[in-house]
Amino acid sequence: MEDEIKNREINDTQYKEVEINKMIINGKEQAGNIINAEDTRGKQEINVTVYTRSMPQVQKDGGRNNRFYELLQKVLFHNKRS
Repeated sequence: MEDEIKNREINDTQYKEVEINKMIINGKEQAGNIINAEDTRGKQEINVTVYTRSMPQVQKDGGRNNRFYELLQKVLFHNKRS
């Protein structure tokens, strides 16, 4: 497994690619990174929680990627002790 972080450019914006460990879709745990058609059939909205492997390095001036990482940290790990 590669430890190097890959960068992707979408619409002239750089994004870091991270490995997905698991996803929870509408309360049902699912391995992998593809949302099955059965989970979206007949629905206007779905609830998705994504668990990624930890990112070893985040730059202080990381820009958009850093803000996204900080938001994920707040949302996913805010109430970890409770």
